[in-house]
Amino acid sequence: MRTIWSRNTRGIAVVSVLALAVTACSALGAEGTGGGGATGDYPSYASAEELFASADLVVEATVEGSRTEPIDVAEDAAEEGLAPIEYTVYSLTVSEVFSGAAPEGVLEVKHPVGQEDLELREGSAYVLFLQTYGDEVPPSLLNPDQGAHLVGDDGSLEPVGGSLEVDRDDLG
Repeated sequence: MRTIWSRNTRGIAVVSVLALAVTACSALGAEGTGGGGATGDYPSYASAEELFASADLVVEATVEGSRTEPIDVAEDAAEEGLAPIEYTVYSLTVSEVFSGAAPEGVLEVKHPVGQEDLELREGSAYVLFLQTYGDEVPPSLLNPDQGAHLVGDDGSLEPVGGSLEVDRDDLG
């Protein structure tokens, strides 16, 4: 048996599909539109206060060097047959802790190779907003577009990847 859709039924179906598509896209959010959102696989923050509150660790640190290495970040990766992920691991000397607890000595921070352009320059100081994972895995930036701010000679902060401005007054 053949079903014939009336012109009105087709119109309602098209409008319904378009409404679902608009709703799905708007649910993702966008930077600066309030309430955060997502960029890639990373959360996006609408304000410096939201970024600070979401970080497990906020530090000012100077990059001493970097290396690339595979890191197994999943607890059961060997059982699941997953290969370790290749990361750039930055070694940093912490000069100030604004929130959280930094390890004694060198702080290592990881960033996936090939995801989001991010380069922390050796010898430069940054304020970093980090997510921690315990003692076995180095922390990561909350978001590569918003989680690193270059410290200027005058102490001002310049966002490395994005447009979210952070002022020293926002650091606690």
